[in-house]
Amino acid sequence: MTVRVGIVGTGFGRRVQIPALRLVSGAAVTAVASGSRERAQAVAAELGIPHAFGSGEELARSSDVDLVIPPSAGRARSPGSITSCATSPIAARHAS
Repeated sequence: MTVRVGIVGTGFGRRVQIPALRLVSGAAVTAVASGSRERAQAVAAELGIPHAFGSGEELARSSDVDLVIPPSAGRARSPGSITSCATSPIAARHAS
């Protein structure tokens, strides 16, 4: 089984998390999100990631991921992002 991973953030995510996840058997980074859709699209194109989103909330609601890794920077973890992850289809799939 492959777990489809979405990364929120194009700084640390691009430099550290995505390369590290590519070393994990059974994990595939399928989406990236940023507060700037254009930045997310640029990173997705650069790294061959199929989906890009303009917010973590959009990514969390996507059916293209099974797991969302939130941003590492404290200022980027807004209550809205956390709520979106908790109420996303991903959470619903794993709640039962």
